[in-house]
Amino acid sequence: MRAQVSVEFLIIIGMIMVLILPVIIYAFSVLNVENQDRIDSVKAEAAIDRIAYTVDSVGSAGTGSALYTNIFVSSVENVSVEKNEVKFMINTADGPVELYRVTQYNLTSDGLDKIKVGEYKLLINATNSTTVNIKVV
Repeated sequence: MRAQVSVEFLIIIGMIMVLILPVIIYAFSVLNVENQDRIDSVKAEAAIDRIAYTVDSVGSAGTGSALYTNIFVSSVENVSVEKNEVKFMINTADGPVELYRVTQYNLTSDGLDKIKVGEYKLLINATNSTTVNIKVV
């Protein structure tokens, strides 16, 4: 009698697991996509903050000053500069999102449009008292 109760209990537990397992797998897959979007957004924000901070530092140091900086980005669709703004267009599950940072100096760029996914080394130098150039090395 005890063996029969134990076997029936194990069968019931097994059936519950078979029913719940797909729900658990689906929940984890949804969380994984959301977390990956957050991770990509944080990486892009860190990269754009580093660029803006370095631009302001180099511009403050004066004409002829330069610094190298490394950035890592993932899921970036486009990188551009306009006047004194650095802009990143990133892909998320909800669609493209634009991130931007305003700097104290006007910007020019060489090769920023080539940035997509990966690690990049940038040379940031002050070309004159009001303009800073960002170049992908």
